[in-house]
Amino acid sequence: MDLSGLDFFGDVLAGTGGRLLPLNNSLWHSARLIQTEFQNVDLSGADPAEIAGRMSRWLGCRLQGARFGGADLQGSIWRDLDLANGLLDNSNLRDATAVKCRVNGTPWRPAPEIDPCASWAVSKQGGWVRAVALGRAGDREVVVFLLLDRAVRIVDLDTATFQPGRTLILGPGRHTLLDLLPDNGGYHLNRFSDDAWRYWRAQGFVDGRLVNFPIDDMAHAA
Repeated sequence: MDLSGLDFFGDVLAGTGGRLLPLNNSLWHSARLIQTEFQNVDLSGADPAEIAGRMSRWLGCRLQGARFGGADLQGSIWRDLDLANGLLDNSNLRDATAVKCRVNGTPWRPAPEIDPCASWAVSKQGGWVRAVALGRAGDREVVVFLLLDRAVRIVDLDTATFQPGRTLILGPGRHTLLDLLPDNGGYHLNRFSDDAWRYWRAQGFVDGRLVNFPIDDMAHAA
């Protein structure tokens, strides 16, 4: 199947009923796969060389024999995958994150190792604010932010110091939740929904470079 040059911006390609979607040996040369999600897809022998795949998601796919040479995969997410040596050679993996991925059986991540005891900021790409409101929740002063993707951030506000406190983030996915406790300029996770990793990442400096990584790697509140 030749899908070269086609535009799949924001599409979800997924297997159903426990079966992989059969796209093995497919051609994707220079296809536009920005924010495209591949979930439970058989891409063995596929040739996605030089794809535009920023913020794409590759979840539980079969990638044996695939070739990603020269692909733009900045900000992409890789989850529950078995990868071969050389699969991503010459690809741009800046700010890419990986969870439960292995290269020849060895755990793999494209970002530097992080300090699991540190507290980190939480961010996502495209987090423009559409509206801000002040209010009260019981005896707490809160600031409410509506983000461009319709996620809602509710921040406790210390009225004496005007410092932010506990933060709840609802969305952008249905039933998506992050519950964050402030710690030394960053946050610890108090709780989060099963799908929060799909939308949110932790962010911080490692060896002087700003990196993004899965919220799964953030320290949890005691």
